[in-house]
Amino acid sequence: MHTLTKVGIIVLVIGIIIAGIGLYSTFTVAGSLTSVIELKNAQAITLNPSSSYNISYSVTKTPAIVMLALNSSKPISVTVPTTFTRLSQNNEIVYEMVLTTPQTGTITLYNNYTVPITVEYQIGQATPSLLSALVLPGGFLAIIGIILAIIGVIMGRRKS
Repeated sequence: MHTLTKVGIIVLVIGIIIAGIGLYSTFTVAGSLTSVIELKNAQAITLNPSSSYNISYSVTKTPAIVMLALNSSKPISVTVPTTFTRLSQNNEIVYEMVLTTPQTGTITLYNNYTVPITVEYQIGQATPSLLSALVLPGGFLAIIGIILAIIGVIMGRRKS
């Protein structure tokens, strides 16, 4: 086996391991936010007519992704800080915010109907780890490893 083939295989394996660590970290963060979107641990409240409910949040560790998911029996008025982005509509509403600096705030739910409304909500945050950034360098190393291994195989055959 040509030396370049061996080096290519080693670089490929290292690249796959690094990319795998990055993917694992990324999927861990995504999984924690998916449970928010699916309202797995949602709190249920009843808003009386013309009443409001405040949800406080505090983000101390950054960078962070904050998600708020709401599901209500009727569409309600939601006041969120401008840093939030609305992602979906229908019965479930999802807001997302990406922060690079610590922040605290309040989200207000308001029932502007004449009947009580039931609202399920869940707020959660996740802090992506630096390990998530390893996906691209690991993939790049894996590609270089494949190229080196192929070149090594070709050069090894020419020697024979």
